[in-house]
Amino acid sequence: MGGFLFDAFNFSLSLLYLAGFSLLYRRARWQPLLHQLVPLGKMALTTYLVQTAFGLVLFYGLGFGLLGQISPAYCMLLAAPVFACQWAFSRWWLKRFRLGPVEWLWRSGTYLKWQRLRL
Repeated sequence: MGGFLFDAFNFSLSLLYLAGFSLLYRRARWQPLLHQLVPLGKMALTTYLVQTAFGLVLFYGLGFGLLGQISPAYCMLLAAPVFACQWAFSRWWLKRFRLGPVEWLWRSGTYLKWQRLRL
């Protein structure tokens, strides 16, 4: 039962974040700031996989094994520069290419044909 409640909580929290960002985006004052996140959205799969790889190396036996060893506040301090680097990379990448690298591979595999990558 606890697993179900945990999953329901996470799902509800995701909906809350989605609703919050949607409401903020409707306000003209917030649009320029939230628009800065567009590159991350266009490269969502690449971003997700890089974050997963970073987390595996940092928290599990593949790397440093810090799971349960550091506080959530310290995790946030580690996450902020990773997120900033991913944001900067996404902006740089999308100025040169149409899709993120993993998104390009995924689309090429879906259509069974190499997709155009360069702008």
